[in-house]
Amino acid sequence: MEKSFSAVFPRIKELIGNKSVSSFARAIGINQQTMHTYINGRLPSLEVAARIASTFGVSLDWLVGLSDDRRGGTPAGVDAATADLQKRIHDLEVENAALTKALSLIGGRRAPVVKTGGSPAIKTA
Repeated sequence: MEKSFSAVFPRIKELIGNKSVSSFARAIGINQQTMHTYINGRLPSLEVAARIASTFGVSLDWLVGLSDDRRGGTPAGVDAATADLQKRIHDLEVENAALTKALSLIGGRRAPVVKTGGSPAIKTA
């Protein structure tokens, strides 16, 4: 059984508040007809869901009811140690993306690996 838009996004009505459907749709960059298709059962793409969250300054976790923290943070039912590991993983992924981008900017070339005494070493000069 398919879930409805309001079942997947239980807090959407809170975001819409007293706005008209057309003004809400305009705010997230879609037309009124598309918004009505979401209200009547079609689920938006992840891109549209992310746009809703971004436009209204809330996290996707809050929007779908996984967290009580509007801005993000620790999802409901996650202990502090797990939350800390998730944050560290996220930070490492961000750092990895930055390093990957930097590497691509310099042409993606790495120094050749040379075996010396059984362990790899970077050849210089």
